[in-house]
Amino acid sequence: MLLEREQRVASRRTRLRVGAGKLYPRIGCKNRGVVYYCFVFSNRMPLLKNKVLTGILVLVISLLGYANWPTSSLPSSQRVTRILVNKSHRTLTLMDGRAVIKVFTIALGRCPVGAKMQEGDLMTPEGEYSIVQLKYDSSFHRALKISYPTPTQKVLSQTKGVNPGSDIMIHGLRNGLGFIGRFHSAFDWTAGCMALTNSEIEQIIAVVKVGTPIVIEP
Repeated sequence: MLLEREQRVASRRTRLRVGAGKLYPRIGCKNRGVVYYCFVFSNRMPLLKNKVLTGILVLVISLLGYANWPTSSLPSSQRVTRILVNKSHRTLTLMDGRAVIKVFTIALGRCPVGAKMQEGDLMTPEGEYSIVQLKYDSSFHRALKISYPTPTQKVLSQTKGVNPGSDIMIHGLRNGLGFIGRFHSAFDWTAGCMALTNSEIEQIIAVVKVGTPIVIEP
């Protein structure tokens, strides 16, 4: 009887070692002290894996919901007499006279400190300009082109022998990446333009007209 009992115990331990060894061949599960733990843990892995994946999915959906949660829209009849950009605060403000209509958070050029001097410096301009074009077919969803460089800036660049650059815009997110939403403003990423979410640039382009002055402050 004693011999049969020892044989049964040895057989059960062998099965545990084989099962654990197949599932975790790299972590030494054939040692007696951890065979049972590894075997039981391995049986719970599918359930744990499903819970982890579900948690990740819920987190991703929540983040995307926050990133693209709609804000109050502007009436199409809203008058905008001036756009004010404050680079230090990363804000773009629509103004009607002295009244603030709405404030947006923006991202700037990858070198945000200082005024743009030449093409490729990744800086956002500073000074007084105007909106010269509304683009509905932009690579960045929608865009409003500003009148940079001014005649004075062109002359200054010529004296320095550099190209002042051009095509400075207020635009949305690159086509295909609109789902990033408001997370885009976590860092400055443009080549010198001012960027907003796609829903925000749609609000702006709907109420801003060509010729609207824009002031970009440091």
